[in-house]
Amino acid sequence: MRIFILTGPGPDWAPYLEAALLARGLAFTETIDARDVAAIPAKPSVLILTPGSDAVCSMEAVQAFLERGGHAVAFAPGTPLLQLAGLEDRGSKPAPVRMRIIRPAASYGRGHTLPVPGNVRLLHPADRGTVHALLYQPGVFPSESLGIVEIPVGRGGMTLFAYDFPQCLFRLRQGDPERAGFIPPDDGVQRPSHLFAPVHGETDAWTPVADLHLGVLCDLLRRSLGRCGPVPALWHIPRGKASALIYSGDEDHADVASNDAEMKDLERHEGAMTLFVIPDSTHSVREHVRDYARRGHAVSVHPNLHPASKKSDSEQIQQAVSQIALFREKFGLGVRTVRNHMTIWPGFTEIPALWEREGIRMDTNYFGSRLMQCSQVGPYSGPAGCIPLPFARPDGRLFRVWQQPTSIADDLWFHPTVDYSMKISPEQFEVIGRRLFEDSTQCFHEPLCVCIHPGNYTRYSGPQGRSLMRLAREFDWPILSVDQWLEFWECRDSWRLADYEVADRQACFTCRGRPGRGFCIHLPARWGPHKLSEVRLDGSKAEPAFRSCFQEDSALIPLPEAAPEVEVAVSY
Repeated sequence: MRIFILTGPGPDWAPYLEAALLARGLAFTETIDARDVAAIPAKPSVLILTPGSDAVCSMEAVQAFLERGGHAVAFAPGTPLLQLAGLEDRGSKPAPVRMRIIRPAASYGRGHTLPVPGNVRLLHPADRGTVHALLYQPGVFPSESLGIVEIPVGRGGMTLFAYDFPQCLFRLRQGDPERAGFIPPDDGVQRPSHLFAPVHGETDAWTPVADLHLGVLCDLLRRSLGRCGPVPALWHIPRGKASALIYSGDEDHADVASNDAEMKDLERHEGAMTLFVIPDSTHSVREHVRDYARRGHAVSVHPNLHPASKKSDSEQIQQAVSQIALFREKFGLGVRTVRNHMTIWPGFTEIPALWEREGIRMDTNYFGSRLMQCSQVGPYSGPAGCIPLPFARPDGRLFRVWQQPTSIADDLWFHPTVDYSMKISPEQFEVIGRRLFEDSTQCFHEPLCVCIHPGNYTRYSGPQGRSLMRLAREFDWPILSVDQWLEFWECRDSWRLADYEVADRQACFTCRGRPGRGFCIHLPARWGPHKLSEVRLDGSKAEPAFRSCFQEDSALIPLPEAAPEVEVAVSY
């Protein structure tokens, strides 16, 4: 079982797609170039053609792969693929565009339509193959056209997306490169939230539409591969939990007593936090930091770029370099996670490029807010998802830095007076917070990353912060610091699934990676009419945990903590 991703002539989105699929647990991918297409096995395999790659590979080789029973997936396909599918491109579809899913795929999205930014094509005719999704223009009738269509070819088939999927995912997660440098009239600094235009529907702020796009693709891939055998995946939350609360706070000018009060409450709920500290504006010293670490918390840098915010992007970057160096010197600590003071963000990818050079691996600057642009605030109103994805350049090249969006910031949600706050009271947040935990536990399985400032915690956001802690315990979510979350995610990133074989309702495969804690394999509880009946790890019987994942009956199998390689055999 293998997913082969064909590299394109540029932008080459193959590495970004591979990373996105791994984030959702599909850890059996391989990037290939055009010369390799003729050699890939037909079953059980899927070939993904990135935008533009169909212009540089042999259509004869692709067609032969399909004739042998292979399946191909393509995004905004070019003329060669369209001719093979019996379709034609009648030009670009005017924006804004949304997608309505009409057959089961990412059904846990519960019918929510998805915005589709970027390159969208008008494919014709609309009555070819099996249509999975339609595209339309809000407020325009008639405006429906093909969104996702599956067309049989030989013993296999093709699934064609009428839009540039990787570009769409990239823009929903990182914003529009053309908005780099934009500052709204009511603000004075560049921020990640300004990279997103305030055009989404009101309910999009409460639905992870970017990660739902990814879920649609993954479900279609699973369905194709699942014709040959049950499809395994790496679960993305430690210890097989439904989700996780990723807890952090920006110290800013808080006193040590405020830090201590918030940390003690977290400890009572068996949780930890990452405290982001401005190195030249803090009451904490090395002794305090050592105490925080002994108690299970982490401290990292909170670079203050504001003194340089009216200067050039390069001068702001240099200010960040100076802040990181000062933090390391002052506290004697490494820096692996980060959030900038005021989330100041010069340029587009200049900050991830700096983090990569500095060895920083996880960024939390992207907030669930269209700060200073509109009053629409929600957990997904900035980057439209919360699963960590690597930052990418507009040409598809990756940075070795994960974007971990921050869904809730207490000053944006709970401050009682400022004009950019939603001003949600503790009583109202009891209702809203429960909705977030229920949605993620039952449907999305998105980690919830929060920023609760210690100084605010002791002034006005303590009730909401403690509500988050109580809800996490009630819903059996771990409460992790950003640094703990990064440690899990880095280790998970090393794992791959290989050597898949299936015969007589038994599937066998190998898991390989860096040993770590809390990793699980996710499998369907049923394959066709057959129920999962036995699991063996390295020949020894193991007990799976059965539960609903993404609203489907599933089984989660814990992997041994010390083993770099595990042989898995499952019987249905």
